[in-house]
Amino acid sequence: MSALLTLERSNRVDLQRLRDAESGTRDLLIELITTSCLFEITKLIAARLDVASFVAATVDVLTNHAPIENCSINIDAPDVPAVNVRVGEFPAGFLGDQQPRGGDEPRPIVMAALTALEEPVGFLAANKLPAAIAQSQFLLKAAAQISSGLAALIEADRMRRQLAAARAREVISALDETYSHDDLLALVEAFASLPKAAGASMTLTNPRFGGPTHLSAGTVGVGHSQFVKSIDIDQRTRFKLCVQWGSEPTSSDDASMTDTLKSLTTTLTRIERDVRLLEEVETDELTGVGNRRRGLKTLSATRAWAQREDGIFSVLLLDLDHFKRVNDTLGHDVGDEVLVTTAKAIATTLREYDTLVRWGGEEFLIVCPDTDSAQAAAVARRILTMVPVACAPFVGVDWGQTVSIGVATYPEAGSNPTELVRAADTALYRAKNDGRDQFQAAPDPAVVAR
Repeated sequence: MSALLTLERSNRVDLQRLRDAESGTRDLLIELITTSCLFEITKLIAARLDVASFVAATVDVLTNHAPIENCSINIDAPDVPAVNVRVGEFPAGFLGDQQPRGGDEPRPIVMAALTALEEPVGFLAANKLPAAIAQSQFLLKAAAQISSGLAALIEADRMRRQLAAARAREVISALDETYSHDDLLALVEAFASLPKAAGASMTLTNPRFGGPTHLSAGTVGVGHSQFVKSIDIDQRTRFKLCVQWGSEPTSSDDASMTDTLKSLTTTLTRIERDVRLLEEVETDELTGVGNRRRGLKTLSATRAWAQREDGIFSVLLLDLDHFKRVNDTLGHDVGDEVLVTTAKAIATTLREYDTLVRWGGEEFLIVCPDTDSAQAAAVARRILTMVPVACAPFVGVDWGQTVSIGVATYPEAGSNPTELVRAADTALYRAKNDGRDQFQAAPDPAVVAR
């Protein structure tokens, strides 16, 4: 039996007890239910939750500890996102007939005001409230108990949100060349906690994370307007930030967001400039693409991204066919031109967040995040077509410089970078043994074992 089903049956049992009980017993049951609920609400107030969590937990208390099936709490206080938590059914009008119908017939909607420092900030409502519960003033007592803690909870929420603005600036100022997924998550959480914000999301594209990284906190897509901004830092790095307002922002709120975003843009621009300087030691001097060191870092980062995002990625290992013959017959200068031209030709087939490195000698490695085996095969076919054409001016059309390619996809062909590259290498040599100028894909190791 599920927990929800158990609570539903308990609710029905309590309601039936109230209907069946004698007047004195009924009053005692209501008193016990009321005391229990008020005590639970007091504990929630003492827990110092944020307003949204407190409201959600209070609705749970009222629907689980009392025979109330339809309950709603609305809070709309200044500088705190509006909160509306509802369980059960309410009529379309919501504020319809509130008169009792007599006997044990349920009332339509019963409402009680919620206040903070004697100022109205919302209401508690119940639909089809049992007559005995309604007549006991249960809802008024619950509303009074909720109101007793609202002022402190709202003020604490305001303070947290004011600190969140400072927290966002603090996270931004601390970002450096080593910033990680956790740093970005802390930043998104700070944006989601800004005054009047209900949630935030960010999508960042940067090679350091292996693929597009999506982060979110709070609730996005429900509420008032959104602050949405997309920024291109450079050709490799771009991000999109969305802040969902929980209540209508002022011009001051928008200006503060703009200033914070400008600070983030400036910081990321500086970081990417410094990263490019550091990457010089990871660049192959001849071809201008990454070297093996960058390849290893990219493989590690992409696997971490795939694990975090439940994603896939593919690697392609390429080898220039009969390259030794190029050097021996046409000279090393021509050989160098072939390597440089091959790297340029391959680069034109890739996306901005794919990574191409010279793996060693005449071998190149490509890491393609968010790419399945079929998509990787399409990349391989383009390369097979482009390389002979690109190299023809240096080796001659009749020479026909070709490549052989091995393709492997995570996690089917390997669960870590070492296994994946080994699988691609095995597929590469199968392509060479089968006649070169082709690609072969690594099968699932489990299939091979069978």
